[in-house]
Amino acid sequence: MGTYNKVHGTIACPRCGIIDTVEVELRLGNTAQMQQLRLGERYPWVPHQQPRDGGRPEDGNAEGDGYMECDHCHKDSFLRVLVREDVIVGIEPNRDKKSHIPD
Repeated sequence: MGTYNKVHGTIACPRCGIIDTVEVELRLGNTAQMQQLRLGERYPWVPHQQPRDGGRPEDGNAEGDGYMECDHCHKDSFLRVLVREDVIVGIEPNRDKKSHIPD
């Protein structure tokens, strides 16, 4: 099992459209502590590492691939977690990645 952080934020489920607070699994940066994070918080990076190894990307800007399962429709979706200047600023659907759970 890999480690991941959890980012909590409000979004409309890409599958059913219900707006709710979601928990997004994110394998980006420093995941060793499996932190619970929220929009507006600083994102943890691995000190003295390259971005591909969890270190801080240039200017602290990244778009991480996230995964969620909706509490309402029980379907999954892939999301992008947006980090700008080391701060989590948004969550948006990633329509380029196909879900695991069929419709």
